[in-house]
Amino acid sequence: MGEKENTSFFGHLLILRGHLLRMLLYVAIGAIVAFVCDEVVYDYIIFAPRSENFITYRFFCYLSDVINGMGVPVDICWKPAEFVLQNREVTGQFNSHIWVSIVAGIIVAIPLVVWEIWRFISPALTEGERRSSRGVVAYVSGLFFMGVAFGYLVVVPLSLNFFAGYHVGGEMEVDNLIELSSYISSVVNISLSTGMMFQMPIAIYVLSKMGLITSSFLKKYRRHAIVIILIISAILTPPDVASQVILALPTFALYQVSISIAQRIEKHREESEGKINV
Repeated sequence: MGEKENTSFFGHLLILRGHLLRMLLYVAIGAIVAFVCDEVVYDYIIFAPRSENFITYRFFCYLSDVINGMGVPVDICWKPAEFVLQNREVTGQFNSHIWVSIVAGIIVAIPLVVWEIWRFISPALTEGERRSSRGVVAYVSGLFFMGVAFGYLVVVPLSLNFFAGYHVGGEMEVDNLIELSSYISSVVNISLSTGMMFQMPIAIYVLSKMGLITSSFLKKYRRHAIVIILIISAILTPPDVASQVILALPTFALYQVSISIAQRIEKHREESEGKINV
């Protein structure tokens, strides 16, 4: 501990370089595995939302049967829109293979990446701060994976179903021939975006610890936060109210959790200050 505190600026840079190299190594290993197992990655993950057997479609069909069995005539069983994927570039499929492998490597390596970041930051924290931050790797990784899963299982199917099934005109219908790169970008961007949005409680925790934000501030601007959440949801989802609400609801729930986190930190800070004054 003492040696790290007395480390020079360039010494810290060397330590940081070591952590960055290890993070790149973790991502590279995950990317290589994903590259080799491309059939599994593409058939069972990337292209899975195009199949009627995708878990989301089967769940809604099952839920529809249950509701209808209760005597409520509601049909929420829906199937994916039909469209043709195409590649019009010589290096298109190879580039998508590389890109998907890198993204897969990043997602799989997130716990180790966060762990390396924590190892670099923790020596600068006090003993109390380290105790209160215990489990941060699990929390950050868990929230990220939950966000990615929510985006992939809920938002991605809704988006694909809306945009791929959208047609203009009447009798002269235009076929949807979707570029492979466009399809993959949609799946990847939505999944990663929701994964980042689910980091809100962690961001609020850090800002509250630093004294840059308070629970009263979060409560005061709750309505503004709702508007911002709806705007972000509108950007990430198809332009229909149902999709926006589906993404906005868990995000707003996380905002409420963030308020509780800020209150808990403030209470702990007040108790600590009270003990010091005594």
